[in-house]
Amino acid sequence: MYSRVLVAIDGTEIGERVLAHAISLARISQSRLMLVHVLPPSDQSCESHTILTSSHSPSHSLGQGQLDVMRDYWGKVMAAGVLADFRLPCGHPGEEICELAQRWGADLILMGHRNCPEVIGLNSISRYVLDHAPCPLMILPQHVEFSLTQPNRFIVAR
Repeated sequence: MYSRVLVAIDGTEIGERVLAHAISLARISQSRLMLVHVLPPSDQSCESHTILTSSHSPSHSLGQGQLDVMRDYWGKVMAAGVLADFRLPCGHPGEEICELAQRWGADLILMGHRNCPEVIGLNSISRYVLDHAPCPLMILPQHVEFSLTQPNRFIVAR
């Protein structure tokens, strides 16, 4: 099925639900996850990228808030027995997500969307990733309670 799933998360409620779905998917398919939260280029902590894996700790300083959110997500994934890395790149979120997916060799990109799935805005991050993803994309809309037993509730592109 999938061996490498890039999970784009943002620290919001939908990010929590995307993470829960990613953990379930990874357990079923025995996938490795790459958790990604893109920092805006104007963020002062964008001078460096931080990469965490199961055997490393942060090598550069970041804004404590973003790092705490990612550590929390990473801890949940590791506690569930799923292998995961995480990255906090800086830049345009859509571009960074697609570039990381390409470089890492992702089999799937998993992300949430705050609006109705039929109305993915022309300027939205979801729209950008939909148009530029190097692999299949699964978008989980905000208004749907996610369950692996209801796959028809997801948008899968490519």
